[in-house]
Amino acid sequence: MPDGVEVIEGWGWKPGPDQFVPDVMVYDATDAPLRLTADPHLVVEILSSDPAADMIRKAAKYAAAGFQRYWIIDPSGAVVIVYGLVDGVFVKQGRHGPGESVTLDTGAADVTFDPGSLLTRGPAGMADAKPGPHG
Repeated sequence: MPDGVEVIEGWGWKPGPDQFVPDVMVYDATDAPLRLTADPHLVVEILSSDPAADMIRKAAKYAAAGFQRYWIIDPSGAVVIVYGLVDGVFVKQGRHGPGESVTLDTGAADVTFDPGSLLTRGPAGMADAKPGPHG
């Protein structure tokens, strides 16, 4: 990531009345102690035992809050599904699995990785990403 950009796991983001805690966020460095109040570049959710929460409910709330980029990681197949905000709704822009070398836009920089590495590396499998000061 470029200087001044952080990657963090499980830190809060509060754009208004709602507060979110995405699994991973890419954001401009901040001194905020409790939660991010600026807009992040990217939000990543790792599918849980309730995939509808990540794929429907959270996606709708993130879209309403104005997130531009949303990735969902399916750990059962090491797949990353990429969404972009178009006219207020997330539109699927790609689905990438193990064995592929993909270059994706985080909003702060392009990152290249093999989705197969998602379960063995840091946040979102981004080898050159560094955790933020809050994680």
